[in-house]
Amino acid sequence: MNLSDLSPYTNLASLSSITELTENPTYIECPDNWFLVISDIAGSTKAVKNGKYRDVNLCGAAIIALLTEKLQTRNFPFVFGGDGSTILLPPSLYEACKEDFTHLIYKVEKDFGLNLRIGTLRYSDIKAKGHQILISKLKLSNGNSLAQFTGSGVSYGEKLIKQDSTYLLNKSENLNFNLLNKLSCRFAPLKSTNGKILTFIVSPLVDVADPEFTKLVNTLKPFLAENKYRPISTDIKLDPLYKLLLKQYKVTGTNVKQLFFAAFAWLCGVLNVKAIVKYFEEVPQNSDYQKFDGLLRAVIDCSENEINYFLETLTDYQNKKIILFGHQISENAVTTCIIDNINDNNHIHFIDGDGGGYTLAAAVLKAK
Repeated sequence: MNLSDLSPYTNLASLSSITELTENPTYIECPDNWFLVISDIAGSTKAVKNGKYRDVNLCGAAIIALLTEKLQTRNFPFVFGGDGSTILLPPSLYEACKEDFTHLIYKVEKDFGLNLRIGTLRYSDIKAKGHQILISKLKLSNGNSLAQFTGSGVSYGEKLIKQDSTYLLNKSENLNFNLLNKLSCRFAPLKSTNGKILTFIVSPLVDVADPEFTKLVNTLKPFLAENKYRPISTDIKLDPLYKLLLKQYKVTGTNVKQLFFAAFAWLCGVLNVKAIVKYFEEVPQNSDYQKFDGLLRAVIDCSENEINYFLETLTDYQNKKIILFGHQISENAVTTCIIDNINDNNHIHFIDGDGGGYTLAAAVLKAK
């Protein structure tokens, strides 16, 4: 396992705004010998409707937490999509983690009752069919950036994986699996401050550099760029202790150290200890509430009038066959977190709409 194999990505300059994706961004093409790894929860829509939306989010992010723990870095290209994740890995790292992926599938089934699918294929096989994956980076804060993917390669790879089960990894039992110590779900739902939480997914039917798609992105730019639409603020509440410990036990098993840390962090938050206050202040800027992986995905906090304007705009571009879109509206947003060190601005928080925002928006999009 050689982390220097990630250098094409780690050396990539970061964008300051997601809207720059349509403006000749700094990007690289995925190296030919890298692997595309796609995880998702089979039957996620049904699980969400049965009230398991937070488990779906947690298990969807689990593969990112696994890699963060195994590689001891979060500086690899990934995108979280609500009920799963999309990851690109060089061969040495893929081979080092492949067996752990099979253990994760088993754990998710055993402890959460969900069917986690993980499919993998070489990028060269995607490229041979005329599809590309281009990688950009979006800066969140100092030391925290997230990958963004453009090109049709991810959606083509996902289609192949869903059509051909030979791309899927099989589960493998490991009762001592312990690579999710950085994964948590400790915050209570985040109530909208502007009116409602809008979760949406936009699928371009044209190239992202097409003038019409660029025009749409520029129209939506205020919602994507201005902090007032960000669905999380520093006014964060923790889940009740019993909920936090129950969830942490399911994630880390009988790891007493992690359970103690979770309880200690909860107590510090209740007592407003200085380190936790600083951590809460860092959470909004380190939140992943907008991303691009061939689809534009975002969770924003808007007034009802703004949501109506937003949806009317998307409908107009859909009628012009520039895009297709799906959406969900909720009262709250929810978080899933990956935490390396709360004292060192080294944490990331995945945001979704309460009640299964991305999963339900994807179901609407799929129906179109």
